[in-house]
Amino acid sequence: MAVRFYTEQEMNEQQVYVRVLHDIYRDILNEQQEINYQERRKDVEQNNRDMVDYFPFIKNDEILRLIDKFRAIRKQLPEQKDYKFLDVGCGVGNIMKIAKNFFCTVNGIEIDKRNIDRAKMLFGDYYVKKIFNINAFDFKDYNKYDVIYYYCPIKEHKIQRKLEKLIERKMKVGAYLIPISKQDNKIYKDKNFLSIELKRECYTKFYQKISDNNGKKAMKIFIQPKIKNKEYLDDNEVD
Repeated sequence: MAVRFYTEQEMNEQQVYVRVLHDIYRDILNEQQEINYQERRKDVEQNNRDMVDYFPFIKNDEILRLIDKFRAIRKQLPEQKDYKFLDVGCGVGNIMKIAKNFFCTVNGIEIDKRNIDRAKMLFGDYYVKKIFNINAFDFKDYNKYDVIYYYCPIKEHKIQRKLEKLIERKMKVGAYLIPISKQDNKIYKDKNFLSIELKRECYTKFYQKISDNNGKKAMKIFIQPKIKNKEYLDDNEVD
């Protein structure tokens, strides 16, 4: 079945909707995030365990730039395909809800059952069924997704760097990676990844895996859109 994508006008309207939706439940989630953090710290102190926290929510000032990335990627993809999107550490599933406007299949990984319960409260059963309640290190299907996104899924940077390397190794050639608050910077010099910047209020990178160490290469590589107002890339902005 053909994929039905939003027009430019509809996507602009969608941005307004996302901003309103985001503001509605931002305060609730920020308050709950602080409660979660205190509960986890108490648990760590009592049981002498490592402090590993999963953030449930993306910052408000990042959300429209994220939509820019979705739009740019979508412009590169043929319409006749079931493209799959994965949010690693999806929290309450709010980014999954946005991504559903651009990609046919959306899934999330979330280790905290309480966040999944909140997802059901905010968005209903549909998105909850799309969330895998599993540790991101134990997930086996990174290679099945066309777009992988995460926003600082683990508070401990050392552990997050290990997860980032795992995802980059396991994701398929041709897929896109959208990392927010990335901790491991070796990807910048990795010849298997194309680094892409969209020119907006600030520069913010995402990546396409264009090859792997076994010699496999992407069938289609991200191409700079020809837009007169330089909405996307300048000639020298791809590493």
